[in-house]
Amino acid sequence: MNGTGVFFTWIVCLMLFACGVIWSPIFISAIFDGKEIISATANIATVIAAITASWAVITWKIQFSNTKRYESLERLLEGFSDMDVCRSYLICLKDYCRLWADSNNKEDFKDLEKYKNELESKIIILFARYKFIWASSALFLDSKEETKPEFSPNKIKSAVIDKINIMHEKIKECKTGASEAKIKDVSDSVSSMCDSVHDEFVALHAIGIEYISQQIKISIN
Repeated sequence: MNGTGVFFTWIVCLMLFACGVIWSPIFISAIFDGKEIISATANIATVIAAITASWAVITWKIQFSNTKRYESLERLLEGFSDMDVCRSYLICLKDYCRLWADSNNKEDFKDLEKYKNELESKIIILFARYKFIWASSALFLDSKEETKPEFSPNKIKSAVIDKINIMHEKIKECKTGASEAKIKDVSDSVSSMCDSVHDEFVALHAIGIEYISQQIKISIN
């Protein structure tokens, strides 16, 4: 039995106990007075109505809470799924580094650079949206979910966003007047970093998606 069931059971027991204390004298006297039977019957009906109304309110609150929890987790799943843009960006950035070090692919490089910049903008927007969803969902998450590291904004920031910013700064510092050798060194370094960050993100993203999906199924049942 869950916490709500235990609480309701105690309420009913207390109400029944109160009925016994209050009406036991009435039933004793009712044996000798028919009018008291009518009064006792009316009082019993009132208690039954009160218990039924209380149960209806509790049931409604449970259903409302479950609905809100389901909707909250659905939004959380959508927001976290959208963060897959980080994976697309890391793949793009690795290709960008490869073309950056190749002086014979200037046109392809420009197109890829434009696409990379678009993905960077998407990451900023979607990460801000996910943080907002996370904050608005906190009331409907239990303590275990709130601190779940695999899909918290802080985890995404430390594991992916901060490292993307580091790679971005490396490229930015190297763009002005850098030699071909320097560009190659930086592109190789960033490319290697892309691989490690990509693998880490894919792992935490899969775990987070699975966990949120499981919680959605639980909220339905």
